[in-house]
Amino acid sequence: MNSSQMPETSKSEFWELILRLLTEDQGVSQAAVDAWLKDCKVISIDDDNVVIYRDDKWKRDVIEKTYGKKITAVLQQLLDENTSPKFICEEDQIVAVNSGQKTNPNFSNDKYSFSNFIVGRSNEMAYSAARAVANGNGEKYNPLFIYGNPGLGKTHLLYAVAHEIKKSAPAAHIIYIKAESYMNELINSIYNKTMTSFREKYRNCDVLLIDDIQFIAGKDQTQDEFFHTFNSLHESGKQIVLTSDRPPRDILRLEDRLKSRFEWGLMTIINPPDLETRIAIVNSKASSLGIYVPPEIAYYIAENITSNVRMIEGVLNRITVYKELLKPGDELNIDSVIEITSDLISKEKECSPQQVIERVSKYFLIEATAMLGKSRDKTTARARQLAMYLIRELTDLTLDDIGKLFGRDHSTVIHALKKIEDEKDVNSEISDAIRDVQANIRETNEAKITSENIDSRSEWAGIPIDNL
Repeated sequence: MNSSQMPETSKSEFWELILRLLTEDQGVSQAAVDAWLKDCKVISIDDDNVVIYRDDKWKRDVIEKTYGKKITAVLQQLLDENTSPKFICEEDQIVAVNSGQKTNPNFSNDKYSFSNFIVGRSNEMAYSAARAVANGNGEKYNPLFIYGNPGLGKTHLLYAVAHEIKKSAPAAHIIYIKAESYMNELINSIYNKTMTSFREKYRNCDVLLIDDIQFIAGKDQTQDEFFHTFNSLHESGKQIVLTSDRPPRDILRLEDRLKSRFEWGLMTIINPPDLETRIAIVNSKASSLGIYVPPEIAYYIAENITSNVRMIEGVLNRITVYKELLKPGDELNIDSVIEITSDLISKEKECSPQQVIERVSKYFLIEATAMLGKSRDKTTARARQLAMYLIRELTDLTLDDIGKLFGRDHSTVIHALKKIEDEKDVNSEISDAIRDVQANIRETNEAKITSENIDSRSEWAGIPIDNL
């Protein structure tokens, strides 16, 4: 079977056959099929892969981890012993289909449209600029460079730009890709001697959206290739939108010629939202999940998740599953929400002094034991002061506790905090170190939360854990 000629009805019928065999031959309950699998779609079929789409990333991950082996068994029964499923969702930046060709996400989904983006003081300028670009009024915003910490909505705005352009100009050639995937595709093109088609792909699009552009820093050939692609698109009047976790001038090992070009258009920051905006985000995401969250619960979530909006959706997913398990007549209340989300919310704030010391020592390329020892050389002393400052900012340790940790007295800790506080806004070395260490800790904890979250939410949903 070749999916390029396969009508949608055939794909639908094929999925129905898979579901039937899952219940009849693989022991999957009808309740599980209705809850998790029924709304999946077969996107393509070839000799090696069946690409299966689920609109929600969390559900996609649960399906792959819980039912992947059983779906594989059914596919090999129906097609070939080498056939395997490939699970994708709306957020996937590049999907491999049909002999390894690449395609963009389905931008027709309203989940990441402008209408679903909650606007507040922290992101108003970025939102307005993205809308101007999407409406064709962004000539002076080329490139549009959006920066801010992870989980604040940068990717949502990229998708919204694509979604809006596709509505008004369906034939527009839009490319969205993560910078890391762009680099990997470049490497594959060099290896396979297909650089001509690689360049044609990226230099002939109408809109280029690249997420996390900071990841090309230090990759000389990737930077050189992107420099020429950028020039080609810009000279042709094609729109470029980039996101990063920091402004161009603060991206270490990014070539100066790229820094200057990234600053040609408009640079705008997305800051963490204030409490009122976070409450609005909670209500909006709850509505999209089809659940009602009472005001006191919305307030509790918004008050406790402050730095990563993406985690709000994780908490609401947990609440959604819990609500499905409630007995008739039972209601969701604040006490039950605190209980079932305590591990997620505590992880949002989780940071240990040891974690800070480890990350600071790696940043300054020194041994952690040196910071805790008596060394007074300039680099070690500066690293020690920064570690004291970040431990004070990111943990609940008192000044006395911090002093004991480093074998210093109370006054030494106060001096260190004051020195860093005075210099962080005027000394780029200090501000870069603070930003990088905090981002490193945040990304590490977020990855940990994501991997642990699937298992914990699976338990709440009654998914057979022995299949994970």
